[in-house]
Amino acid sequence: MKINSIYLRYFIYLVIALVIITGIASAGRINPAVGYCEGLGYQYEYDVSTGMGECIMPDGTSVLAWKFLLGEVAQEYSYCEQNNLELKIVTDATICMELGIETCAVCKFPDGTEIEVTKAMDLDLITGSCGDKICDIGETYENCQEDCPSGTIDGYCDEISDGTCDEDCVIQQIPSSDVDCPYCGDGICKLEESYKNCQADCPSGFKDNYCDSISDGRCDPDCIDNQDADCKSKLSFWQRFINWLKSLFR
Repeated sequence: MKINSIYLRYFIYLVIALVIITGIASAGRINPAVGYCEGLGYQYEYDVSTGMGECIMPDGTSVLAWKFLLGEVAQEYSYCEQNNLELKIVTDATICMELGIETCAVCKFPDGTEIEVTKAMDLDLITGSCGDKICDIGETYENCQEDCPSGTIDGYCDEISDGTCDEDCVIQQIPSSDVDCPYCGDGICKLEESYKNCQADCPSGFKDNYCDSISDGRCDPDCIDNQDADCKSKLSFWQRFINWLKSLFR
């Protein structure tokens, strides 16, 4: 069964986000929201009844820890504001790779550089260490190839030509960065491509599991009955007659 690449991409996002947000305890992983809250010197409290973690601000108010990390609440107490930097919320899988999500808070520096907040404050989200064979949050092919080899889903598009498509390149919508990844425009009509979503690789009349019905003198092998006018000439009289009868009962 063919899986839509867009759905696959968001399924991967969902899995990563659920693992992080629910704070599943596993070796070498720290909940970024907890680390961010406590890293700023604030108190973190987990409410068992709601399953939500809260960060207690200096004025005594409490906010959801993940909303605080994402810059949605209590911005005046954020790392950026506390260090006279502009706080912004961006949607960029490359910038937010440290958290394994697509939308996150960043600090904007005077030179225009935008850095995800936990990275800006040099927050260590890893309890393990490079070399423990676990690709932890914060570890990528860039900083720990031993734990996160090429092709690992680690939030980093490694762009290595090794016969393995790095799914991070696909998630970040830059598949062409990795020559091993299929992408529209590479001249190959792949399983997830068709005339409908990539005419550059799957021209009209190509066997791609999609009937384009284009009148161009080429019979699309994916079309049935009388879907493609170019195929009619290849049907026998009796085939055309049967198709006509079928059309009367539709």
